[in-house]
Amino acid sequence: MKKIKVISMVLALVMILSQALVFAEDHYALEIGGSLVATELKLTLEELKGMPEEAQINQVYVYNSKGGEKTVQVKGVSLAYLLKEKAGVTAEEGSVEFFAADGYPIDPQTLSDVLNEELKFVLAYEVDGEPINNDEAVIDEITVYRNLKYEGEFNTVYKLVNKIVVGQAEAVEETPEVPAQPVEEETNEITFTDITEEYKFAEAAIYDLAKRGIIDGIG
Repeated sequence: MKKIKVISMVLALVMILSQALVFAEDHYALEIGGSLVATELKLTLEELKGMPEEAQINQVYVYNSKGGEKTVQVKGVSLAYLLKEKAGVTAEEGSVEFFAADGYPIDPQTLSDVLNEELKFVLAYEVDGEPINNDEAVIDEITVYRNLKYEGEFNTVYKLVNKIVVGQAEAVEETPEVPAQPVEEETNEITFTDITEEYKFAEAAIYDLAKRGIIDGIG
């Protein structure tokens, strides 16, 4: 009986450890892929923190919310660095889609904006000296910040980002221009019904004066 209990305990322990290993293998903080990516990335939070110094960003970001303008001290990794140096993105034009762990929709950004050194997109793992924790979910949370393009701009912070897809920008169908048709001005035909035989010799001159607006037709 004791032998059976020991075997049962060992089997239970093996199952627990195997589940923990599977969770560890799949427990990535961020995935990066897409048609413009040469090397797909699956990165843990520790791998992001361990990126070289030139990849790290530590600066103040300003953003706008319903409560007004706010500033935060952000630590994280340059998204432009990851795309160019790690994911092998060589294109300059394209579309970058961000996906949130909670399914909240995020507007796609242009690749040129993401690579723009002035906008400085950052994958933040620390804000104001504290690890990011937007909810009680047991996940490593990443928030994307970027600099404002203009004062008062909204939607520059994307929370719970766990997947990024870099692809071709959607082609915009051009509507062929239809040449404008010339508009013919309506002209009222002027008619004189009271020109007698006595003045027939001057009929052409009378109509010419009427066309110039000097006299009006009668009748």
